[in-house]
Amino acid sequence: MATGPMRKTVKATDEMRERAKQLNDDNRVRVVFRVPPELRKTIKRVALEEDITVNDLMLQAIELRLAQSEAGSRTTKKDN
Repeated sequence: MATGPMRKTVKATDEMRERAKQLNDDNRVRVVFRVPPELRKTIKRVALEEDITVNDLMLQAIELRLAQSEAGSRTTKKDN
């Protein structure tokens, strides 16, 4: 038997339903990680030099790393 307070159910409003629909329709994923201050400055500097947003820069870095990982796994399979 539960000893804590009962959680009050909340009926979804139209606004909440619309937000959920948008989240389901989008292919966005929130990624959170800690960045040391000195690296943060470097990231901002590179983004300014490339004239792109920090988000776009980080997405490019992630995509590059994924591509490298996939390329590495392909060569490993061919070697075996």
